[in-house]
Amino acid sequence: MVEVCLSPELIHLYEVKSKIVVVIDILRASSTIVTALESGVVAVRTEADLTACKALETQQYEAAAERNGEPIEGFRWTNSPLQYYQNPESNGIKLALSTTNGTRCVQLSQAADTILIGSFLNLQATAEWLNRQEKDIFLFCAGWKGKVSLEDSLFAGALLCQLSAKPNPQCDASTMVAQLWNLHRDNVTEFLAESAHYKRLNNKGLAEDIQFCFRQNLFTENIVILHEKDFVKQAI
Repeated sequence: MVEVCLSPELIHLYEVKSKIVVVIDILRASSTIVTALESGVVAVRTEADLTACKALETQQYEAAAERNGEPIEGFRWTNSPLQYYQNPESNGIKLALSTTNGTRCVQLSQAADTILIGSFLNLQATAEWLNRQEKDIFLFCAGWKGKVSLEDSLFAGALLCQLSAKPNPQCDASTMVAQLWNLHRDNVTEFLAESAHYKRLNNKGLAEDIQFCFRQNLFTENIVILHEKDFVKQAI
């Protein structure tokens, strides 16, 4: 079975224990984590709290952070996937990342059997790996400060439509996101240009980040999975 949670404010209505959770924060945490690991970063540890994130520098992590789409003073690295993509300076480092929405969802998913990071950048690889598993799947959309976001919901629909698992018939969220994807799969960028977070980040001069996050299947060989306390890439 596959379920979809459209916001972390709804997580109390679901059970994630013993399930595979896919954390979805397209703009931009999940896209950044996937890109960083594909660009030479060896591990990413997520922290919902900024102070805890910064403190990981004492454990040989390099700290990265963002709040409200803005970089944080005192943090060298940010939540921009383009800061890591094909950047030799990121090769071999361990990253500690704290963001407005996505890292909170990781924290709320700790009871899961397995936690993955989902992005358009590795959509097909994630679907292929999930289709070989024999556990229930939970698609967890980060949204924006508790509110539903269009881009996360659309990605949930894209991933769900590639899964062999059947949607939970007791919840309409799965049907909603699947229909959303089927309606807009051929005009993703144009459709998501109407989303609130697209406009929010675009107004901050982050148009290149946005376009990068919407690229599909740039990375085709790996999933991103939580191993002990860190996210790492794993061949499918």
